[in-house]
Amino acid sequence: LDIKVRELKSRGYSTERQLLYHGCNATVAMDIALSGYHDMGSKNGRLWGHGVYFTSDVNLALDINYATPVSGIQTVLFCDVLVGGREKSDKSWRAPSSPEIRSGGNGRG
Repeated sequence: LDIKVRELKSRGYSTERQLLYHGCNATVAMDIALSGYHDMGSKNGRLWGHGVYFTSDVNLALDINYATPVSGIQTVLFCDVLVGGREKSDKSWRAPSSPEIRSGGNGRG
């Protein structure tokens, strides 16, 4: 991550880091651990536009729509995330309000 921070900083991008949660099932968690978040084909990754979604609210990450139980077990990853610009959004939006905004949220995460 430190190499990516240096690269982004040299290009003038934000290098703000946050510790955030990502809810998923155990199989997806293992794939992420082995390969990273490279277009995982997320079932939820298009609600607010194409991407990977994180939250500061562990209860939201544990929602069964995200952390789908497998054999009764839910999985949440705790991640060190480089975040871009942010803005509060709602379900009627299909894209950020400007190209500078790289992430959004519903105010809960």
